[in-house]
Amino acid sequence: MKKKLGLAILSVAMLSVTSCGTQINNAKGSTWDLKPLTEKYEDGTSSGSSTVELEKNGRNAKVASSFTEKSYTVTFQSTMGHELQKVITDRLVDGKYLPGFDGSVSGSPRIEVKLTTVGNYDALRESVITNIPTGGQPDLAFCYPDHIALYNQAGVVAHLDNFIESEEGFASSIASNFYVEGAAFGDGHMYSLPFAKSTEALYYNVDFFNSDEAKNAGITKVPTTWDEMWDTCGKILSIKPNSIPLGIDSESNLFIELAKQYGFGYTNTEGKFDFNNESAKTMIQGLANQYLTNGYFTTQTLYGSYTSSLFSSKTDEKCYMCIGSTGGAQYQYSADFETGVTLIPQAGEGGTNAVISQGPSVCMFEKGEQQNKATWELIKFLLSKDVQIAYAQQSGYIPALKAAQEDTAYVSKIDADAKLKTKAGVIAKAQKQSLAQMPYYFVSPAFVGSSTARTEVGSIITKVLGNQRTIDQAFEEAIAECEYAARAE
Repeated sequence: MKKKLGLAILSVAMLSVTSCGTQINNAKGSTWDLKPLTEKYEDGTSSGSSTVELEKNGRNAKVASSFTEKSYTVTFQSTMGHELQKVITDRLVDGKYLPGFDGSVSGSPRIEVKLTTVGNYDALRESVITNIPTGGQPDLAFCYPDHIALYNQAGVVAHLDNFIESEEGFASSIASNFYVEGAAFGDGHMYSLPFAKSTEALYYNVDFFNSDEAKNAGITKVPTTWDEMWDTCGKILSIKPNSIPLGIDSESNLFIELAKQYGFGYTNTEGKFDFNNESAKTMIQGLANQYLTNGYFTTQTLYGSYTSSLFSSKTDEKCYMCIGSTGGAQYQYSADFETGVTLIPQAGEGGTNAVISQGPSVCMFEKGEQQNKATWELIKFLLSKDVQIAYAQQSGYIPALKAAQEDTAYVSKIDADAKLKTKAGVIAKAQKQSLAQMPYYFVSPAFVGSSTARTEVGSIITKVLGNQRTIDQAFEEAIAECEYAARAE
């Protein structure tokens, strides 16, 4: 059995609630006070006032019939790096104005877009929360459902229902598997729209699986179920004793996907934590056996870095399969062998075919009818066919817009690229796989505490497999952390 690196220290954001508003304590110990805001907007409305319907979770934003100002500035915070920002700015007039709102169309205002990048998704969430008390949150931001569950405690996320309904055919233009994420909050309202999506895939060493060495060991195909996976891992170790057959990048995704596939519970639409059950514990015991006893796999935390580094390793200590994000497909490329991409293992007969849906959506923050109307124009621009295809080609994510997914030129391009034994070829294969497995996508319910649940179920795996806790102890600690976070409701 090879030596595994120690567990990384996992920081968990903790939540608490006060009688006058919601407070969120971050990992550094500072506190954000998310009281429902009461501020006047230029159009005369105010949040928290009787002039605007302020519901328990967010605001029922109204659609202004027309613009009343000559110019607007819309702020947009994201995690986009320079090259991805350039996809957006290259399609803005003069690099800053929305097409049709650049002063060239009589009667239309100028709408200037100001893009800012805020590190990763955690940093973006922290930036938004920090600025909510002063009303300094952006007009639009990249988001995950868990982020919105937090923002909703201050009632600052605009409902998009009326905007969507005002555009004939808009809802049906978005891939339904992605669209439903915006309503994952249990109250029937839409809080976000998908922008670009990724998922998980199984990357594998094509040259190895096609080799006589593999065939002689009884390896005849890439595994499609977890039973086949463990059988294949055993056969790989019989001929590659210094290898770690399988690398898994996300412990949290592994737990959540197994829960969905085998039906043993994770969280539910009532905001409850369902994962503390005997079936889940049996699953963890099974993983512990495969890791500790058999040495069949490792994970990002247990190994100490992304397992794609093992996949492309030039040493005998390497993996021949890797489960990772399609958004990071470029890191699964190696000049030494061809990389194949397929569906992650499934439960098989009696189970549910399932793979997690990820990638950024966008949410609008309530800033009054006029500003919201300008922000809506930015959302429509981001979900236009040209932007969707260009962003997908640059990022490796897949478009949320159905017309972009089905575009002949886009499909032909990824079909052609997927035949290349290059980094671009791996990215294209991941995009093709992402599109092929769309019927299996799922999202978990989002509520205050769901972000903590995601972190904690991943920690169960690393604590048990890292010999830090017993199975019962790990589950008890995870539930305690989740219930503490949920008290913010």
